[in-house]
Amino acid sequence: MWPRSRSKSGQAGFTLIEATISMTLLVVVLVVSLSFLFSMRTFSQRQELTAQPRQTARRALDYVAYYVRGASDLNARKNNPNAIVVWFDNSGVNRQASYNNLTGSEVGNGTVDADTTTFGDVGTDLISLAVPPLWPMNIQYSPVSGSSSTGDAFYSVGCPDDALNFQMFKDATGCCDSSGNSPILTLTQPDGTWAYFQITGYQQSTCPDGVHITANHGNSLGINPPGGPPLTEPYFITGGTTFLAFRIFQNQLQQHRGFFNPTTPSTDWTTLLGDMEDLQVAYIFNDGTIWNRAGNTMTTTGQVPTQVYDSTAATDISQVVGLRVSVTARSAVLPTFRPGPVVYQLRPAAEDHAGQTQSQLGTDRYLHDRITATVMLRNRMLGS
Repeated sequence: MWPRSRSKSGQAGFTLIEATISMTLLVVVLVVSLSFLFSMRTFSQRQELTAQPRQTARRALDYVAYYVRGASDLNARKNNPNAIVVWFDNSGVNRQASYNNLTGSEVGNGTVDADTTTFGDVGTDLISLAVPPLWPMNIQYSPVSGSSSTGDAFYSVGCPDDALNFQMFKDATGCCDSSGNSPILTLTQPDGTWAYFQITGYQQSTCPDGVHITANHGNSLGINPPGGPPLTEPYFITGGTTFLAFRIFQNQLQQHRGFFNPTTPSTDWTTLLGDMEDLQVAYIFNDGTIWNRAGNTMTTTGQVPTQVYDSTAATDISQVVGLRVSVTARSAVLPTFRPGPVVYQLRPAAEDHAGQTQSQLGTDRYLHDRITATVMLRNRMLGS
């Protein structure tokens, strides 16, 4: 056998070839790795954008459904007649607190832009609910003789400490706004007769007698039950029952402190979630029918149930035992460059709100998802 030998020049050439091959392999590995990395990133981004609207819709529906399920005005003798607030009397004028498919033409409403009205986004619903406190109670209340604006609430939970009792009473009744008033509460009688009630001044606690207050009862800020009769003593403050409203405004789910009043449509709203496109409410009546636009006799346009003070009409809100709630959410804006053909989703229809058409798509670069839940009013079901 010939002895193996290699010249210096041969060694240098062989080393150069090895280095070239190694560099080429490294480049190939890097290219493949980066291609895999970018493809995984694209896949991950697609997955995130696909899941995003459903997750947002689920969060919104869970939140709204929680309050719908527990809605109660704590007036069990009348089976919670004001658990869902649709109408109220405002100084002799019937006004709406809940709406179906906003257009901008409703009384007090106006157009902000092509997609938004003062009350909420075009085509969406608005709902107002009564929200009971965590620890409900009835507080006996008696006006001072000869006065309809001052009285005593027989509340002594914090006695014998007057300061503590006074603070606990404030907490129980939701005190206070910037003027020192309570929110609008409810005043009831043993037979279930009721009216709206507002404490306009917290005076003092005198243990064990109770708390002295000034108040509007039966005429809180000019707001009364629709068609309700006047109250006579004794009264009970359904302690701490307050009201909330929900709407979609400029693609945001918003919550209103107090039921919605069309005379002050833009005050006391808090934004909860963005990327929301629709909120729809259908009313489930105790005869088994489900209406998204029940007949009503108070207006020619409302498309919501009536709310008569003491009614057995089939489509009155007092006959509603549940709501079918639908929400639609959207993803973040889809990236301009996407591998493969660009296919955009259309916003789906929900109840009587038509879905988006191809001609309306325009520059809409979102994914959409709708979720629906049937939510029974727990407190009405127990009392029916």
